[in-house]
Amino acid sequence: MADGQSISNDLSANNESQAAYVVVDAQRVIANEQGHQTDIAVTSNDSIRSGMNATVNGDVTLGTLYNMQPYGNSQPIVELTDDQIIELLNEQYTKSQLYFLQLSGLTYHYKSVNDGDQIATVSDVEVNNQPINPTNKYRILTNDYLSTGGDGYTAFTKGTIVDNAGQDIDLLTDYLQTKSPIPTPQLNRKINS
Repeated sequence: MADGQSISNDLSANNESQAAYVVVDAQRVIANEQGHQTDIAVTSNDSIRSGMNATVNGDVTLGTLYNMQPYGNSQPIVELTDDQIIELLNEQYTKSQLYFLQLSGLTYHYKSVNDGDQIATVSDVEVNNQPINPTNKYRILTNDYLSTGGDGYTAFTKGTIVDNAGQDIDLLTDYLQTKSPIPTPQLNRKINS
């Protein structure tokens, strides 16, 4: 990162966080480099507690990383079908949902609806720039809390845990040590149509 640079954890109008996108991009890249086949990485904005701030020398301290991810979550990899992924994404858009998914390797469009508790629905889901395929199963790296249905994301419980990529802080640390300088992610993975 540049000297004194900050990557914000504030949510955009589409409920996307640049700091959270650094985290999920890091998790997906490093998990794959370490041999854990991962198509998508997902966390919630509730799991990322601060932005990423560099020192005047451009360094990011371990303390900053622990401030961002204070829970020490392990990172299971859950296999889901296309329908289960769409269900998971739609679980963000209910009147009662407080936390929103932050995604790496996946983009989608969403549109407002007025259908009981549902306030929007997703469409045009793409995984790694390809339309989601109903004949595929996808491997989603997430944290242990979400994988058990935490924050109301019960679609995860319909999948199968097939691997574990280790601790969240280790994946992020490895990424920062090997991929610097870290670019500020664009907020373009959720498109309001």
